[in-house]
Amino acid sequence: MTDQPSIPTLVLIPDNSYSDYTGLYAVATAYAHSGLVISDHGKKADRPEFSFPAVVCSSFAIELFLKFFLMLDKAEDVKPPEKHEYGHHISKLWNKIRPKHQVLIAGMFRNKTGEPSLNASDRRIELFVEALSHVGDAPFVKWRYIHEFVEPTLMSHAAINEVLNALGYAADYVMKGKSGMSRDDKLTPEEIKAAPDQEEQGDDDTLIRIRGSDRLLLGRDSALKRIPVNINPKQAIFLDGIRHAVEIMDVAYSRLRDALTNLALTPPTSNELPDISSHIFLDAWAFVDAVDRFRMLYMQMPGIKFGAKKDGIPTLQEATQEFRNLRNVADHLAQRADLVVSRNGAALGELSWLTGIQLQPEVIAWHCTLRPGTLRSAPPIPTNSIVSTLDWPTDSIRLSAGGYEGNLSEIRAHIAIRIRHIEAQLQSVFQQPTQAQVSVINDMFMRRPVKRHD
Repeated sequence: MTDQPSIPTLVLIPDNSYSDYTGLYAVATAYAHSGLVISDHGKKADRPEFSFPAVVCSSFAIELFLKFFLMLDKAEDVKPPEKHEYGHHISKLWNKIRPKHQVLIAGMFRNKTGEPSLNASDRRIELFVEALSHVGDAPFVKWRYIHEFVEPTLMSHAAINEVLNALGYAADYVMKGKSGMSRDDKLTPEEIKAAPDQEEQGDDDTLIRIRGSDRLLLGRDSALKRIPVNINPKQAIFLDGIRHAVEIMDVAYSRLRDALTNLALTPPTSNELPDISSHIFLDAWAFVDAVDRFRMLYMQMPGIKFGAKKDGIPTLQEATQEFRNLRNVADHLAQRADLVVSRNGAALGELSWLTGIQLQPEVIAWHCTLRPGTLRSAPPIPTNSIVSTLDWPTDSIRLSAGGYEGNLSEIRAHIAIRIRHIEAQLQSVFQQPTQAQVSVINDMFMRRPVKRHD
């Protein structure tokens, strides 16, 4: 047993929306993975008792995925419900799910292709319901009190996980659809379709709600990290470049957001300021550079196809133009010094952001500005009204330089919809026979001993 958890504390900011199925999906997925991780650890450590918490996690994941589909159903209602009354009984939860989602779930039962049998027969639904009944009506409640059993009982983690897989694959299918991912395109490795530019329409099928704590890349499961060796080398370079640019965005934005939050809540003294600006602006400019690199690689990728521009909806080129301008200022500061001076700018630029300090009974936040470098006069405190989002606790992070301003928080939504679109298409391509059996070799690290010879 360890003395200290790897993640000792977390601040949980509840989403008061009645239909935050995205958050529930993330938690359900975490419990599903936890059940397998604990089971694997128990086997490796020869500790069969670890099966108990593993089964509890998997059982709870079943319950959460069922509630995910109920919340998804509620999100489609015009009138929000007054409250949730779901309980732990999975048969009751299943019966409340709309038929179209029951068909989807049953279509994923004993099916690992990621593509459901959407015309699931009555027999397939019966098979899933039968499997659901075999795991018990409240397995989460049952298995967490294992110490109270008085009779020998068979505990089948495999049976529980078979049900869980169907629910998890179905939920994953829904979330990919909600992210604007195309599931029906049959592409070759040389063809990639650009994501539809529909972020500003509020279309549930294309809009991605990306929180400040969320990553743009789908972690280890991302198809961008599993590129087969038979992919065209030039296209592989572009895909790798896109992956690295997005990973740098994730790292830079996470560190920057944490640093700015800390700065707002615990303001530094004037003597401390010169020592903290560099690492903050290092991450801000790394993010800008990564956005510009993503922009170029995405727009010039071999085989990419763009549809017609839609009126009133910015293309990626338009959405990222300010970041291109910012990068030009930073890369050619010597040549653009007169421009920066004329606009009362700074060599490193200026950062502004919002950090919340209170939610109830009213929202209270700090609007902060950080400007390193020489000042000709003390700047006045701005008094103009601020219209912005506030993804708690810190949002609306903006970097300005040379008269240009990029909203680092906002641009992530534009990039997220495109990176999810690419990931979904690559996943479909890599499952085809010509790629499915091909080796994947990436992310190499080597070292060798070196000895001194006299």
